[in-house]
Amino acid sequence: MVRTVSTGDAEANTTSLFDSVRETGEAILIEQDGEPYAVIMSADDFALFERLRDTPWLIIDALRAQNEHLDPDAILDLVTGEVEQVRSEGRDETAATAGRH
Repeated sequence: MVRTVSTGDAEANTTSLFDSVRETGEAILIEQDGEPYAVIMSADDFALFERLRDTPWLIIDALRAQNEHLDPDAILDLVTGEVEQVRSEGRDETAATAGRH
């Protein structure tokens, strides 16, 4: 569970909020006018966030390198066919479910 505080409370209690995050590992969401403004999180959680944030691009870069010898139009045709297959299966499933009701 994420604890939420206002920017005013965060300004008034900065040291205790930092201590709380360090002791509990629980992130604190700071809101301004009821909207998310900033987050205080542990250094460990931030390191994990940094690694996870970069992961999708690492996977995409690896896939690009693995398939750089392939024709981009052929890849597009293959992906388009797969997407159409999944959509068709979804439509079939939706129709089958609708027929049961």
